[in-house]
Amino acid sequence: MFASSRTTQFHQSSRGRRIALALGTACELLVSSTTLAQSGPKIFDWNVHQNTPTCVVAETTPISRLDQYTYWNDLRILTVYSTYQLAAGKYVGFLLRNEADAPAVNYAYQYVDENDYDTYYSDGYINKTVGGVAALPYYNQVETGGVLAQYPKNQIDTTTQTANWLQSNVGRLDYVFMDFEDHTHFYNAMPLRDANAKTVVLQVRTEFPNAMIGNYGDFPCAEDLSELYPDRIDRTHFWAVSNTDRNAFYFTSGLNVAMPNLYPYSYYIVHAGNQWNGFRGEDYISPNQRSAMFWAPLEKLSTAKRALPAGHELIPWVNDFIQWKSDGVPSYVPDSGQIPTLEDNKASLIHYRLRGADGYYVFMTAMDMDTYRSAIADAWHSLDPLFDHAGAQRVLNLDTNKIGGIEWSGVKKGNRVGVIVSNLNTLSQSVDWSAKPQLPAESPTVVAGSHVMLQYRSSALDTDDMEQYTAGDAMNNQGADSWNGPQSGQFTASAPFGSGNNSAQAVASTGGYDNKVAWFHTDNPGYTSADKIVYSAYMYRDVSTISFEPVNTDGASTAGKPDFTHQGPLVSLYGTALKVRSLYGSGTRYQAVNFAIATGHWYEVQLVIDPNEGVTGLGSVFVRDVTAGQKDFTRCVFDDPNTPSVTERLLQTPLALDTLRNTSNFDGWTVNTYGAGNAIDNLNTGYYVPRMNDNFEHYQTGVTNDNQTTAELRWHGSTTQGPSVWTITAPQGTGNTSTLAAQPTASAYAARAWWKTEQPDFALAEPVVYSAQLYGVQGVGFEAVSTAGAATTSQIPNNQTGFYGFIYGGTFRFRASRGFGDMYEATNFTAGSGKWYNVQIQVDPTRDIDGTAGGNFGVARIWIKNLTDGTAPVLLSFDNINTGMIESLTELPMLLTATNNPTVWDGWEVYGYDNNVQIDALRSFLYPYADYATHNQYIDASAVSR
Repeated sequence: MFASSRTTQFHQSSRGRRIALALGTACELLVSSTTLAQSGPKIFDWNVHQNTPTCVVAETTPISRLDQYTYWNDLRILTVYSTYQLAAGKYVGFLLRNEADAPAVNYAYQYVDENDYDTYYSDGYINKTVGGVAALPYYNQVETGGVLAQYPKNQIDTTTQTANWLQSNVGRLDYVFMDFEDHTHFYNAMPLRDANAKTVVLQVRTEFPNAMIGNYGDFPCAEDLSELYPDRIDRTHFWAVSNTDRNAFYFTSGLNVAMPNLYPYSYYIVHAGNQWNGFRGEDYISPNQRSAMFWAPLEKLSTAKRALPAGHELIPWVNDFIQWKSDGVPSYVPDSGQIPTLEDNKASLIHYRLRGADGYYVFMTAMDMDTYRSAIADAWHSLDPLFDHAGAQRVLNLDTNKIGGIEWSGVKKGNRVGVIVSNLNTLSQSVDWSAKPQLPAESPTVVAGSHVMLQYRSSALDTDDMEQYTAGDAMNNQGADSWNGPQSGQFTASAPFGSGNNSAQAVASTGGYDNKVAWFHTDNPGYTSADKIVYSAYMYRDVSTISFEPVNTDGASTAGKPDFTHQGPLVSLYGTALKVRSLYGSGTRYQAVNFAIATGHWYEVQLVIDPNEGVTGLGSVFVRDVTAGQKDFTRCVFDDPNTPSVTERLLQTPLALDTLRNTSNFDGWTVNTYGAGNAIDNLNTGYYVPRMNDNFEHYQTGVTNDNQTTAELRWHGSTTQGPSVWTITAPQGTGNTSTLAAQPTASAYAARAWWKTEQPDFALAEPVVYSAQLYGVQGVGFEAVSTAGAATTSQIPNNQTGFYGFIYGGTFRFRASRGFGDMYEATNFTAGSGKWYNVQIQVDPTRDIDGTAGGNFGVARIWIKNLTDGTAPVLLSFDNINTGMIESLTELPMLLTATNNPTVWDGWEVYGYDNNVQIDALRSFLYPYADYATHNQYIDASAVSR
């Protein structure tokens, strides 16, 4: 559930910004006058009141309330649009709706967007002045001869007049929305709603050709499964007016805003009844009524989004639960406990935004729904931090699961992923994400009847999983998806060879022992030439070699391949070696010295391109053996095989990026192989996720850690009890499945050492997790630290910043910093000899121990899992060893400051007493639950990223 009274949200980028947003969202007055509102989220909450308002305000009264009946004259319009709407960067627009079934009076309402939901009344009446003299008052309507209102005739061209006035006095008209619903009356064989809508489009576009225009209930969609009965789903033969095509009308009307009505009407409970028994061979039924009323609007929105043309916007109409009987619909009444809750309403809005809604329109004719309107506005804005992240944006899901009663929606923005999972079934369940490389293989289990918001860091953005190809056909015979190149006919779509790759299809090489090159075009994701990007693939080597490279296809022909000036870096499995080269056929081919390739195994290989390092960019490679079940990636260390007498041990190899060969221009892939039986799958690209992780697999064994040949791997600290008494060796005991761990030597006593890994990209208010595997009982611990300004011989980096957690004498102790704050000791944990423990320190930087903001802030809770025995993880309970009191604290103060917090921790410090202790698998990651306080649980790191 959204389990707390406060709004659950994806965390802001800083505490200060969080406060500013909290003050600024109700009335977006902080927008610069030079900033157009189109750059932000679009909330249209107009609160139109149909009757003459009782409120009367003076001309000089601020816009927070406006009596249009009395003061809606030309001067006031200029004041509203120029000093409030336009100068504040707000949208300029109006609403039109017909007030009766017969040829209608159609009011036009001026509105204010972005949460001004409690301020506006309107009956559409205008007092017009001409040359300072009062003219005939009129209703601001849309009319044309014989189509709209027949009376009074002096109102025929009001929309044209309004558009002309805005063009002359304001110069902008962003949106016109219509509430035309009448399909019982016709004009020229056209339902009145359609005739009215087309008239508005014509009149408005004459003055504003780029205006965004939409009408209630009109959206692109040939088949709408959310309709009540199967015989109503065909929108090309609208059930209410069978000779109209609602889908075709949207495309021919000139509308460019899709506006599906997503009200959770009571009659949607039919989707939990027998009306959908046997639909297309299955019982297409929701598990309960609440699930049905949640699913139907989500399906309608998803249907509209799937068909939405490029350049159009999706702005649905939303509302609270409505008990409705109309249009031949019986008076369906939900069972007790089945009416949608406020939490359901909030979750719905989050789903809509995560499925690509550009905004929402809440139309109110009453003043008693402030709780609903405020709640959904907060829910919408809770996603602002996610959408504020830099980088390309992808909607991850437009499918729905009516039968299962569990829905999920997600967006990837840059290297952040935001997800909501709503389980309105009666059973707890999870979502299978195995086909979504941006997410873990499976969602957490979601309790029945609840909604969970999740957040991840992920590099995968654009994916080619080879599933779209026709199995058995050569890749030059795949229609529009065909590959190019001289040997594209010697690649075939087929089931993956071997084991480990569980996808349905890969692309394999066929034919004899000759060199095979093929390439194909994809969409450019929109990277800049300065972005740090990951290119990855699943690769299977049976004989000789298999490789991939990102390329720019502009310099390619279908017969050839991308020419030299358009090629990117090449990564290959070459015999038993993994190699990387700046260009295909050119440049030094560096070989990994710490990872060997086995025949018949699938490997996931990630190439990280950093265009900001080196003369022409540097590349890093991470690899894992998928067939062997390896979860963590091994970072490759490279040598130049052409200089065997020189040990380079490079973590990054030089590339050859230039104006054509860079991440902003790469828009395709080349696959190279020699011989038959090799294969490739899951070609991915995305924004790099900084890794503050260290599993020691890339270190030299038998070499002390102050003397590692790879400069970036050298540890720092005291010359006597620092890195010189640490080395890398195989893990002792059982429970740690990795190959290498860090260990002090026998002569060490209180040995400490530290090293820099990478600057993280955590925001100040994001909950984060730091973990390590510890072995031994006498003394072993770890600390995340900031290394900025630290001397390499300093025993502790940068004035002792960071937390400190360690096993000491069999107990676990924690301190906010090694040199600052009280020491706490766990009361419900005793370490055993010969055991590996995973220690997980979960940090929420936004709260203090008492739950309120203070000078030093942040709380931590700590879990320990016995990896050797495989027992359940334990949430540690602590007492302060300085007070002698029994406190049983499960959250400890972090004492974070502006210079000591996760945004600056870019390295690790470790502590070890003697050679009976070891440490391994240092890791940091984003806490996956957006609501840290509610979800108090151990996080399986394998469920965080892939």
